[in-house]
Parts: sequence; C-alpha cells; structure tokens
Amino acid sequence: DRTVNWLPTYAIWFGAGMGLATAHVALRTGTAPGRWRFLDEWGAAPGTCWVVAAALLALASTPIAGPRTLLASYSIVELGLRLVLFAGIATMILIPGAFGPPTRFKVAAAGAPARWLGAVSYGLFLWHPFVLDMIYIVDDRPLFSGDLLGTFLMTVGGGLAIASVSYYLVERPILDWGSRRFAARRKAREPQGQDGQQPEALRPRVVVPVVADEPE
Repeated sequence: DRTVNWLPTYAIWFGAGMGLATAHVALRTGTAPGRWRFLDEWGAAPGTCWVVAAALLALASTPIAGPRTLLASYSIVELGLRLVLFAGIATMILIPGAFGPPTRFKVAAAGAPARWLGAVSYGLFLWHPFVLDMIYIVDDRPLFSGDLLGTFLMTVGGGLAIASVSYYLVERPILDWGSRRFAARRKAREPQGQDGQQPEALRPRVVVPVVADEPE
C-alpha cells in the first residue's frame, strides 16, 4: 500500500532532523537548557554513536520490523518499529557531525560537496522513488531484480539530477521569497520616525565612561 509513503507516516524522520538542528543552534548560541549538553558528550564519542547505529540497524533487519521487501504487507506495529528504529539510526549517525569537538568527520561534513548534498537532500528523498520506478519500467524487469550496484548508481544519479532542478527552480526561489517577506513584515512592525529612521528614543545609545583626572 503506497499510501504509507505520504505524511504523516514519516513525520518522525523529519522531526528528528529538525530537533537536532534546533538543539545544535541552541547549544552554539548558549540558549539551550543545561540538560541538552549530553549531545555534545555523545558527539565526542563518534565510535560509540556509530556502534549504536549499527546495533539498531541489525535489530531493524530482524522480523521485529516486518518483512524486508517493500512488496509484502506488514502490520502497524511493525511499521511503527521500523520508523522508530531508522530514525534512531539516522540520529546516532548524525550526532557526531553536529555536536562535540572538531573531528575529521565534521570537517568532511562541512565541505562544499557535503553542504550541496544537504541542500538538495530533500529533493533526493522526494524524487528517488520515481527514478527507481522509471528504471524498472524502461528496463521492463520485475521490481528488486537486476544489477544492484547499477540500479543504485542510476537511482542516486537520476535522483540528484532531478533534485537539483527542483531545488534551484522551486525550493530556493520559494525560500528566498519567504525570507524577503519575513524581513519586510518584520521591518514594517518596527516603529519608524518621519524620516524613515527609528525614533530617537529607540536608537541604541553609546555610553562613554568619563575618568576624572588624577589630582596633581
């Protein structure tokens, strides 16, 4: 049943990503509660995080998360466990890249290629099932058959191509429009004087301390 591909089925995955982003900004700006510091502690032990991710992946590969093939049917409980387990896997993989001290993994994740992949990642998530379907239709072969590596490379390559187009022609213009609209509305709410400047009473003042001369 492909209806499970629609929101809110995978909302927990989006929520995990947004939660990590919020925590990262809060910790770096000093606005996070003290209890959030555990993320920096976990980020300082990337090996442990990735071992936990591997253990969760092994658990997700067992019958507890339902059938391995997407063609088989599975229960709501199995689907729920699968979603939670994969959210945990992704979270544990990403924590060392966003929290903790500087590492080689962080340097690689902050590079231009990784940042570009991050920008188009939603489009890749959105379009790769379509590309995968087209591969099987064009090749006229049953689902989940044929060369694994070749299918993977064509899916990722085609997905990135379409994701790039959708990002630069759809996502980015909408994001830019939203930013300009937000800035304009914020500026409109600020009190303005007759000359278009802030009223004198609201302008920041610079106080220069005066030091008395020492007596001779």
